[in-house]
Amino acid sequence: MSNSSDRPVMFRRACIIVLTLIASHYCIARDLSSASLRITAFDESNAAVTKAQIQLWFQGKSVNTTTTNTQGEAEFLNLPPGSYKVVISRQGFETTTRQDIMVNAGQTMKLTLVLKVATVKQEINVAGTTDSPVAQSSSVGTQLPRDQVKEIPGRPVTIIDALPLVPGVVRAPNGTVLIYGSNEHHSGFVVNSVNVTDPVTGQFQPTVPIDSVDTVTVYKTPYLAQYGGFTSGIVSVDTRRGGDKWHYELNDPFPEFRVRSAHIVGLREITPRVNFNGPLIANRLYFADAGEYVLRKQAVRSLQYPFNEMKEQSFNSFTQIDYLVSPKHILTGTFHLAPLKKQFVNLDFFNPQPVTPDFVFQGDTTSLLDRLTVNGGVLQSTLSLNRVDASVLPRGKAVMKLAPTGNSGNYFNEQHRRASRVEWRENFFLPPLQWAGTHNFQFGTTLSHTQFRASIKDRPINILDTSGQLRRRIEFTNTQPIRRQDDEVAAFGQDHWQVGRKLALDAGIRMERQDLSRTLRLAPRVGFAFTPWASDSTVVRGGYGIFYDTIPLNIFSFNQFPEEIITTYDLSSPANSQRRRYGRFTRPVRGHSKTSVLRVLNDAGGRFSPSSAAWNIEIEHAISNSFHVRANYLQSESDGLFVINREAIQGQDFLVLRDTGRSFYHQLELGAHFTWKQGDISGSYVRSHTAGDLNEFDNFLGNFPLPIVSANRFSALPGDIPNRILVWSQFKLPLKMHITPLVEYRSGFPYQVRDVMQNYVAQTHETRFPSYFSLDARIAKEFKVMKNHALEGSVSITNITNHFNPLAVHSNTADPQFGRFFAYYDRRARIDLDVKF
Repeated sequence: MSNSSDRPVMFRRACIIVLTLIASHYCIARDLSSASLRITAFDESNAAVTKAQIQLWFQGKSVNTTTTNTQGEAEFLNLPPGSYKVVISRQGFETTTRQDIMVNAGQTMKLTLVLKVATVKQEINVAGTTDSPVAQSSSVGTQLPRDQVKEIPGRPVTIIDALPLVPGVVRAPNGTVLIYGSNEHHSGFVVNSVNVTDPVTGQFQPTVPIDSVDTVTVYKTPYLAQYGGFTSGIVSVDTRRGGDKWHYELNDPFPEFRVRSAHIVGLREITPRVNFNGPLIANRLYFADAGEYVLRKQAVRSLQYPFNEMKEQSFNSFTQIDYLVSPKHILTGTFHLAPLKKQFVNLDFFNPQPVTPDFVFQGDTTSLLDRLTVNGGVLQSTLSLNRVDASVLPRGKAVMKLAPTGNSGNYFNEQHRRASRVEWRENFFLPPLQWAGTHNFQFGTTLSHTQFRASIKDRPINILDTSGQLRRRIEFTNTQPIRRQDDEVAAFGQDHWQVGRKLALDAGIRMERQDLSRTLRLAPRVGFAFTPWASDSTVVRGGYGIFYDTIPLNIFSFNQFPEEIITTYDLSSPANSQRRRYGRFTRPVRGHSKTSVLRVLNDAGGRFSPSSAAWNIEIEHAISNSFHVRANYLQSESDGLFVINREAIQGQDFLVLRDTGRSFYHQLELGAHFTWKQGDISGSYVRSHTAGDLNEFDNFLGNFPLPIVSANRFSALPGDIPNRILVWSQFKLPLKMHITPLVEYRSGFPYQVRDVMQNYVAQTHETRFPSYFSLDARIAKEFKVMKNHALEGSVSITNITNHFNPLAVHSNTADPQFGRFFAYYDRRARIDLDVKF
C-alpha cells in the first residue's frame, strides 16, 4: 500500500503544472484582434463534401491544414489579417485553388467552394497528408470512415463491431477484441480524448453508437507522447457535432424474426437506431444525439432449441452539445449512457444454460471539453466522470461440476462492483515555431482519481472424470467487501519537427505515476517520416517507443479475493486423499524489466509497471492518383505482465500474482487501396505471430473468471493468427443501388488441450481450429419519397458459400470425441430498411 502522506505532495506538484497552463490560457486570451476564415465545400449536386483536405497559404508559405467535417465545413481561427490562398482537394474531385482571399481584422470571412468530380484522374487521399507528406506525424493510424462502415454486411451498431475491419484486429470467439495479438486490457480506448476503459478490469466498456462517430483511428504504434496507459494499441474516437441544418435518420426499425421449418418462431433480433442533429441557436449552439436499442438472441448451433440462445438487451445513447462562445472559443459537453443485460454469457456445448451466468452492466460517461485558440495555439481542457456498476449473477447455487465431456451445475462466481474515474486533462498546442524548420510542440498533464468497491462470493467446484467419479473439489473462503482507490498523474511533451519538405522527426517523453504502484515511469518515443524521391509518391515512416499499461484496480485487490481449499481424491485409497489450502499472495519482482532504467521504484507498495518496447517501419507508395500500396513491419515485446500461478512459499501453498509475465508480437502487413469514379476497394494481408504466458490476470480477475488455475505455460496466445486476408469494397450500381462485399480468410484460432483434471497438457504440435473463410455482401437501393425524405432498403447475406467455420472443439484428452470440431453458423440473410429525413 502507498504512503498516504505522499499524495498531497504529488497533487500539489501536478496542480502547479495544470494551473500554470490555465494561467497562460487566460493571460494570452486578451489578444482577440485577429481574423478567421470559414470554408464550406459542396459538390455539383449541392451535397456537402466531407473529409476534404484544405491547405491555407500566407505570404508564399503553407501555414495551416485541416479537413472538412460531416457538413463540409472547416474553419481557420486566429489568423493575421492579409491575403490568403486556399487549396482544397478530395479523393474523386478536382483540386480547387482560390487566390487573393482578403481576411480583415476582427472579422470572419465566409468562403463557399464547389468541387467538380474528376473526369480523368482520381485524387488520392492519404489520411492526414498535406502539401508535404511528412507534415503529418510518423504515427499514422488506420482510419475507419463512418459512412462506409455503416454499409458493410452485419451492420455494426457500435465501434467495437467495426474494429475487426482493421488489419491486425480480430474478434475472439468469446466476443472480446484482440488488438495486435493482445487482449483488450493491454489497449487504450479514448473518446474525444477521454479514457473510457473499465478502471477495475481494464477492458473496453460498451462504446458509443456508430452514428455518433466522426472518425475512428486505430494506432498500432502511436509514438505520440499524448497517449498513455497501453502496451498494445490505441483506439481513438472523435464524435461529430450537430450541423447547420437539422438532420434525422431512423435505421433498422423493423425486427428480424426467427424462422424454423418455414414457420416464424418468435423474435430473433431488433436493433432500431435513431440519430438527429442540428442547431439550437444558429451559428452558436449545436445539438447531436444518437440512440439505439438492441434486443438480440444469438443461437448456439451446438445446442438444441429452445435452450441454445444467448440473449442481449441494451440501450446506448450519446448526446453532444457544442457552444461557440466566440470564433476562438468552443465548449463541448457530452453524455454517454449504456445500460446492458446479457443472459447465458459464454453459452456453448460444454457450458449449457444452467452453467452460464448473467451479466448486468450500467455505465455512463460525462465530459466537458473547453478549446481556446490563441495566436495559432490551442489550449484544450477536459474534465470527465466515468462510472461503472456491474454484476455477475449465477443462475443458482448448485455446485459447478467440470467433466471432460461437458459441465453441469451453476457458475461458481458471483460478484457485484461499482467503480468511478474522475479525470482532468490539460493539453496545450503551441503555435508553429520556425527554427531550422517548423516545430509543432504539444504539452499536457493528466490527473485522475479512481475508486471501486466490490463483493465477491465463490461457490464450490467439483472436477469429475468421464465416469462421473469425483477427482477434485475446490472450496472457497468467505471474504469481506473490497475497497480500493488510486490516484494517477501524468505529464508529457512532444515535438513534430518538419526539417524540410522531405524529412520530419517526432520526439517526445511521457512521465506517469500511479499511486498504488509506487512507480514513476518514463516513456520516451521517437519517430520519423521522409520522402526519398522528388515526386513525393513514396513515404517511409518508422519509430521506436516505450509504453506502460495502466494497472487495473483488481490487481491491487488480489490478496482480498477468496482463498481456495483443494481436496484431491485418490480413488484407489481414499486415505491418501490430500487437502491443501491456497492463500492469496502478491509478489512483485524488482528490476527484472528490460526497461527498468526508465522506472523509479519505491520500496513500498506494489512496484508494478508492465511495459512494452515496440518499433516499426512502413513504406507507402502511390502508384497512381487512384492506387496506392503500403508495407509495414511491427515488432513488440512486453514484460512485467501479471500472471497467476500456484507456488509453495515457506512451506505454505499460495496462489501467487507476479509481474513476471512476458509476450511478443511480430506483424508484417501488406495493403492496397484503389479508387475509381463509382467506388473504392481496400485489401490487406497480415502475417503475424504472438506468444506469451497463458495465465494472465484477466482470466481470473476479469468479469467472468475461469474456475481452474492450471500451471502457467508460455504458448501461442488467442490472438495468434499467422495469416489473414481481408478485402472489402463499396461501389455504385445502376438505379441508385450500391453493393458492399466483404471477404475474409484467416488461420483458425489456437486452442489449449486439457486433461481429466482440467490442467494444460504438454503438446508436441500446435492445436488450432480449421481456417476460417467468409464471403459476405450487402446490396442496397435508395427510394426517394419526398424532396427531403428517402427510404433505403437492403439485403445482407453472410457466409454466402456456407463454408464450415467451426465454433467448438472437443479439447479434453479424456473426452471420447477428443479432437473433433463441430458447430458453425451457416448462410444467413437479413433485410433492413432505413428512413432518412
